[in-house]
Amino acid sequence: MTDEFSLLYKVNNGEIKPTGAKPKLPLKLDGLDSENLNVYRIPLDMLYYNDANGRIRAARAQFEDVARSSDDGDVYNAVVERLVEDSDSAKLKKTKKDIQEKGQLIFGYVLDDGRVIDGNRRFTALRQLQRETAQQQYFEAVILPVTFKDKADRELIKRLELALQMGIENKVDYDAVDAAVDVWQTVEIDQIMLLGDYAKNAGKTVKSVEESLNVVYLMQDFLNHINADKQNFQLIKDLQIYNALAEIGKNLKKRYPKAGPEMEDSKQLAFTQLHSLIYTGGDRVRDMRTYFAGVVDSTSYGDFKDEVDDYVEELQDAFDDKQVASAADYRATLEELTPQFRQIQKVKNDTVNSTKRSKDAAEFIESLRQINKTLADLKAGHGLTGKLRWNQFDSTEIRTIRDYMVKIGNDSVSLVDIYNDEL
Repeated sequence: MTDEFSLLYKVNNGEIKPTGAKPKLPLKLDGLDSENLNVYRIPLDMLYYNDANGRIRAARAQFEDVARSSDDGDVYNAVVERLVEDSDSAKLKKTKKDIQEKGQLIFGYVLDDGRVIDGNRRFTALRQLQRETAQQQYFEAVILPVTFKDKADRELIKRLELALQMGIENKVDYDAVDAAVDVWQTVEIDQIMLLGDYAKNAGKTVKSVEESLNVVYLMQDFLNHINADKQNFQLIKDLQIYNALAEIGKNLKKRYPKAGPEMEDSKQLAFTQLHSLIYTGGDRVRDMRTYFAGVVDSTSYGDFKDEVDDYVEELQDAFDDKQVASAADYRATLEELTPQFRQIQKVKNDTVNSTKRSKDAAEFIESLRQINKTLADLKAGHGLTGKLRWNQFDSTEIRTIRDYMVKIGNDSVSLVDIYNDEL
């Protein structure tokens, strides 16, 4: 294909036929409606995957050297097809089975130059069926009379894509990494939408979209920390650490609202803890919460940093010596650092346990203080507290109150002896 390639031109010369179906767009687009749009049967070799799609963008590092355009369609499509299959092979098999038995029931959307902006799994299933059956397959889709050349068109395309894939009526179960990367790609890289516009078109809150964008920055920091390509988002997916990174981000923002060097230092130590959790297993999100509450918030945080400093430096040196391109590379480096992780984990556990003991002791003393305060209030009120008056009690109730006070007094004397013995 070339820059002059046009699906609509092929429609006009009869190479592409309409199905007769009329699309109902999920949102109003200037100049586009069911009156001037049709669904067409398009030969598969005229189409290519959309590299600006969030899911494909997340796996960018896996096809870094492949031209992301229609010019190298066969090679590029083959690479992306594998990515689509790897992302959820079970769903792809089901889609392929449904199409084989019933035909393509849901049409897709493509641009005039052949870029598929909705229907990647259906397009993939049809590609595989065509190879397996040696029979010509067609992708049934609406051809939008726009391309990615103009920024205004790209905004329109993105609005439609968000409505189709994230809208309430036809919501696609987006992986968290893919969804976050899509925000970053749209708002920061392509700059075709403001963050608020993205949220509105995706049916999300501004806060949730902003949080997704912040996690992308944290993903990039983590990838840089382990000496990996800063856009190898597929590695984050393979390690299944998006939620743990999101938890780190929330805790850092809470403790360091103005950012700065202290936050950067704390971030690197949090990454070190995440390495340890990946290595040992367990609930990473819960354990990260425990780390921040039991270590970062403790009065011993400075001592903790001093104790693990040498181990952290050895860990960073190990990552700096090797380029990490895959989860296997990453885990291989972790294996080499087993002694360091054991020591870091021991220091962390000791700090958490010490913090917990201090917290339990403080809570116990506070409970005694509250009891003492209550008794002081009773003494100041000549046996009563607040707005209570003696005429509100009968003799039986007053006797019960007196008996409780006698018991409290006796128990207090016994407890004082116990505390004296511990001194």
